[in-house]
Amino acid sequence: MATDGIFVVCENWLNNDRVYSGASLAGLSIKKVIPFKGKESNPILFGVYVMGKKKEGDDGMEPNIEEPVSVRTANGSWTDYYSDILEYMSIPAKSS
Repeated sequence: MATDGIFVVCENWLNNDRVYSGASLAGLSIKKVIPFKGKESNPILFGVYVMGKKKEGDDGMEPNIEEPVSVRTANGSWTDYYSDILEYMSIPAKSS
């Protein structure tokens, strides 16, 4: 991995602690965590972890943890945020 390279992994939220310990053992620092929920009212399902090589003095345990992204609203429709993600990937999400 290049010195300024980025490593991204998606993992079940129940394994959150394992991601941190694995990153540390691999010499990586977690820079950002994006939690995902299936539905706004449900618990977090998985996280997307953005990592880079540890730098001197970097303990890797103070990542930017973003607000959870919800895929569906309480009534089951796509959230606006997730609809925008789908549209960006050229997947029609919004009705015309």
